[in-house]
This record gives sequence, C-alpha cells and structure tokens, in this order.
Amino acid sequence: NLKELAFTWWSVVRSAFVGFGVGVLPGAGASVAAAVAYSQEKRISEGKDPDAKFGKGDMRGLVAPEAAATASAVGSFVPMLTLGVPGSGTTAVMMGALTLYNITPGPVLFDSKPELVWGLIASLFVAN
Repeated sequence: NLKELAFTWWSVVRSAFVGFGVGVLPGAGASVAAAVAYSQEKRISEGKDPDAKFGKGDMRGLVAPEAAATASAVGSFVPMLTLGVPGSGTTAVMMGALTLYNITPGPVLFDSKPELVWGLIASLFVAN
C-alpha cells in the first residue's frame, strides 16, 4: 500500500544505486549486491532509528536486497556492451545469442549497430 511504499522509498532508491554499481563489476552478481545493500541499509536505519528491527520483519530489510539484486542485473550489461566482457552468467548467455546473429558486443557495437545498443539501453532504463 502507499504507506509501505512511502516508508521504504528511500531504501529502494539507495539500494538500486548500490546494486547498479555492484552489477557493473564483472563477476559480482545479484547475491553480492543484495548483501552489500542489506548491510548498508541496516547500518543507515539503525543509525537513524535505534528501534529498527532488522532480521525481525523490518520491511527495509526486504526491499533493499531485492532492489539491489534487480539493479545489478541491469548493471551487468555495462561491461558487456562497453568492453565485450560478460558481467554475469545471464549476460554471458546473451553474448552467445548475439554472436549467433554475428553481433559482437564491445566498443565497435556502438558504431556498427547503434540502434540495437540504444534500444537495449532504453529498455534497460525502463526495466530498472
């Protein structure tokens, strides 16, 4: 409901940025992003509110890892598109699918198929 959304809004925003940042690192996946976001949100929330009940039902402890895990999936596309290095297992599979269509991810992709790159970036922006 709207009350819960308002209560968790800043946790979601902070964790999404953390998740995206962790997702950009090749090899660091959603589980790393979720752990980092949870510990950060716990530290911030307990600093502001000593009665925060992390581990006992506080909603911020649920939304922070989920937002970070979702955002890390989007962040893992950055090394694939810019360097041609898969950022996660999912992007490795996507690189394989692109290779089947003679599309080589990396810096040259921005020159050879800009409509594909910018369409993918726009869809990832909406998804995130």
